[in-house]
Amino acid sequence: MTKFEDKVLTCEECGTEFVWDASEQAYFAKKGFKKVPKRCRACRAARKIEEEKEKKNEKEITCIKCGKKGVTSQELKEGEEIYCMDCYLKERENPSSNTQVKTE
Repeated sequence: MTKFEDKVLTCEECGTEFVWDASEQAYFAKKGFKKVPKRCRACRAARKIEEEKEKKNEKEITCIKCGKKGVTSQELKEGEEIYCMDCYLKERENPSSNTQVKTE
C-alpha cells in the first residue's frame, strides 16, 4: 500500500499555496486520477460554479436541415432558424440557397 504525505502546491489560478493532503491523494489514487490538482479548493469551486452558469445559459436547438438536436449559448431571436455545425459547414462549401446561417 502506498503511503501518501501532504504536499504543498501552488494554485495556477490565484498563485496561493495550498496543501494537497494525504487523504485527497489517496482519493485521487482510488479513482485512478493521474494528474496533480492545479487549483486550490476555492478556485476549483469557483470554476465549477462558472461552468454551471455557462450550462444554464445554453439553449437547445434543432437543425433546420437534418433535425439533429444540439445546444448553443448564442442569443437567438424568436423564430430564428439554425444549422448544426455539420450542415453549416456543408452549406458554406456548397451554398444552395440564400438562407441566413447561424452556427452553434
